[in-house]
Amino acid sequence: MVRIDPIIAIRPDVKTLEILLAKLAGDQLPFQIPHTNLSQAPNPLQVASQPAFYLYEFKKGNDLKFALWTLTDLSSTPESAIKGHEQTLCNKVASIKNERKDRLWEKSPVVMVHQPIAALEYLFESIKQKNEPLEHPWESLGHKIWKISDGGHIEEIRCCIQKLDEVYVADGHHRLAAAYQDKTEEKRGISTLLVPWDAITINPFHRLINLEQHLPGIDLLQELTPYFFVSEIPNNVPYRPDRKNRIGLYYKSAWYQLDLKKDDNLLVAETDAVLLQNKILAPVLGITDPQTDQRLLNIPDKDWAKMIAEIYENADLIAFTLYQMDIADFISHAKNALFLPPKTTYIEPKIPPGMMMNTLVATSANAKASISLK
Repeated sequence: MVRIDPIIAIRPDVKTLEILLAKLAGDQLPFQIPHTNLSQAPNPLQVASQPAFYLYEFKKGNDLKFALWTLTDLSSTPESAIKGHEQTLCNKVASIKNERKDRLWEKSPVVMVHQPIAALEYLFESIKQKNEPLEHPWESLGHKIWKISDGGHIEEIRCCIQKLDEVYVADGHHRLAAAYQDKTEEKRGISTLLVPWDAITINPFHRLINLEQHLPGIDLLQELTPYFFVSEIPNNVPYRPDRKNRIGLYYKSAWYQLDLKKDDNLLVAETDAVLLQNKILAPVLGITDPQTDQRLLNIPDKDWAKMIAEIYENADLIAFTLYQMDIADFISHAKNALFLPPKTTYIEPKIPPGMMMNTLVATSANAKASISLK
């Protein structure tokens, strides 16, 4: 059973938004904006007077999809009902927990996916048709949000979500673990974007390995032959795999295609990221802990062009390129607690920073909160 509650939204003013967008662009800010009262800050944030659900519309290709922004009640939702697909690092969870200790607000939601619910799809379409979206700075970028404050609609949505046996974490494993450890009667929830699993897009992360020097005494291509057929790419063009069980390799200025040998049905059924980690990175390159190994870089597919430029400029880099994981595999791994290597999936939608900020407690307690955008 998954229990959700309406959420108290925070909307940044234009100046604060500019800071958030600058951070998104990677700009170095020589200052910070601290304040201790959300309603009387130098850069004031509009805090909703009443909690509500929020309907979020986004594009998946040429289609429009819906998601629900809400607060997941961690006191009433058992941990077993929220399935993750990545292991968490204890020190990172502890760090986030420490940050949450005196902070009563959240910058962005954890993203969870669930089985599509026809009744919700119908309700959301009706709400969209009968109401105007909220005015906000992200609307011009294609992001639309509707506030759902009608008591009947709220109860209907609650009942639909409560019937779900499980939801699956797409983004925010460490924040969720920290929130479970930090929950109190006052702070019992976590900001959540609930997305039907047919609305998400899963893209891969590719792997770069910085060897600093070529492998002494090891013929890398020969080491791969027990599990893979190795073939050169015609014209030596950058290679993106076009199906599962196929991996791209860039090594010593040449591109190769690695095709898994079909001798072992268990290996054929495994995800490419797991195959790469268990059959190449760990036994051949010695990367046994992908969580902490400093030689390993994980590059999302959206940064393909930057990655190609980087490997052509740095002769010490080896690249492995991966095919996207399908939704059925993603759900299966989460449902069965089969953890994937870190940075296996780059899942969309991605929420722009500052678009879904919220308080964790009633508005009257906002004077206790503090924000520092640094």
